[in-house]
Amino acid sequence: MMENFFDTAVLVVTITSVAASLILLGTLLSGKFLTFDVKLFDKSKMKYTDGDNT
Repeated sequence: MMENFFDTAVLVVTITSVAASLILLGTLLSGKFLTFDVKLFDKSKMKYTDGDNT
């Protein structure tokens, strides 16, 4: 009983990881995964607290 559960769990994890890898690869190849175009820090939206807005 426990061996069957372990074999099933290994199979499910393997299939899930392969599916996730294929989805990630497809996303990267389609160009929708554009992390390089995202600005992490936009100075125009900063709020200054010292009163000098330069």
